[in-house]
Amino acid sequence: MTVHDVRLEERLRGLAAELRGALEGALRAALAAQRVASPDAIRPLHLTSHLGLDKSLASRVVRSLGAEDDIAALHGIPTPQGLGLIARALENAGADGAPLDRFAAATEAYAALLSEFSGGRTDLEATLAGWLPDQRRRAERDARRSVFRGMTTLVGTRAGAVYNALLLVPSDEDGRVDSLIVAVRQDLRRLRAGASVHVARLETAAEDQRRSTLDGAPLTGDPNNLIIGELCSQPLPGLTLEETGDRLLIEIAADSLDVNESTTLGIGWRTRGHFAARGGAAPMDRLTVSSERPCEALVLDVLVHSSLGRVSDAVAATSSFAPHPDRSGCGGPPPPGSEERTGAPAVERLDGHPSGLRSAAVRAVPAIIENACREAGFGADEFTSRIRMTRAFPIPTEHLTLWWRLEGPAEGA
Repeated sequence: MTVHDVRLEERLRGLAAELRGALEGALRAALAAQRVASPDAIRPLHLTSHLGLDKSLASRVVRSLGAEDDIAALHGIPTPQGLGLIARALENAGADGAPLDRFAAATEAYAALLSEFSGGRTDLEATLAGWLPDQRRRAERDARRSVFRGMTTLVGTRAGAVYNALLLVPSDEDGRVDSLIVAVRQDLRRLRAGASVHVARLETAAEDQRRSTLDGAPLTGDPNNLIIGELCSQPLPGLTLEETGDRLLIEIAADSLDVNESTTLGIGWRTRGHFAARGGAAPMDRLTVSSERPCEALVLDVLVHSSLGRVSDAVAATSSFAPHPDRSGCGGPPPPGSEERTGAPAVERLDGHPSGLRSAAVRAVPAIIENACREAGFGADEFTSRIRMTRAFPIPTEHLTLWWRLEGPAEGA
């Protein structure tokens, strides 16, 4: 039986156990050669004071030895080059014989395993993170930051936050629900001369005839009709409106925003009969959002007018291939445990939340909602059911979909 006949996880756990055992045995042999009484647990001070290791390497070694899980230990064990430094320190400290031979053999096996990964230690760490939920979340967060920095350089633009709010309100169409969409782009910057600064993309075709400004006025070809002045920084940059197929693309005019000049824009519109006023076992509604350009945070809030009831059964999913349809009718969310679900951000229910609508990623969300509601003729306190989905450093190709069910108010309410 070859090593490749054994499942990789078993090989990794076996190697980690052997590395830990060999490393601890060699360390204790070196400490004994230095006439240090064998401690119950090896501390970084033992390794720095008696073996001459630097603090960073000593701390990493001790954490690996004390890990409760072999996979976690292997994730923390230094590279073969780092282990080589430790081996020389052990030799200089006077360790020899079987402990060092075992440590050398384990290090050689570790190097052989790393050679099977085309990306070396980086690929191995990505593999190990699959069995370490906490480490996977940390690694994904770091990777998203790296993608953000790289895309900022490639695209030449960035945003501090991309905020979208969907407010479900009563409709004059029987059995339907209108939607108010509020889109705020905070701290938009052009970092390279000529780079296009994306603001929003609107579906057109059939929807175009049902869409109006928040206060009910017809839309025209002027994108400034969508502007919510109170949500924008001043002076307002010039905007361009370009029709691409069945979508309208709103961007900041090329000669309107200087390089590294920052602006914040807020726009909004209303769509009649956007969703069906349904509940119970009816199909779930959904909305998909994405950030086509680099941003630090993407946030989606869904708020329900009290006359419509409350939002329930909220589920988030992510897709890297194609956006989900804007509305329901094509099936429910992916099954629990699927990668689309486990890789999606958590859904936060804000009903009765002590911080209300405040967000660590978006400035002044309560004021954003209050101003948008005033434009549409509602009071912000009329929206009593609220959920939120937040993604830090979203990948530009990533599409996030939020599913929910609208439960009507109790009879007599």
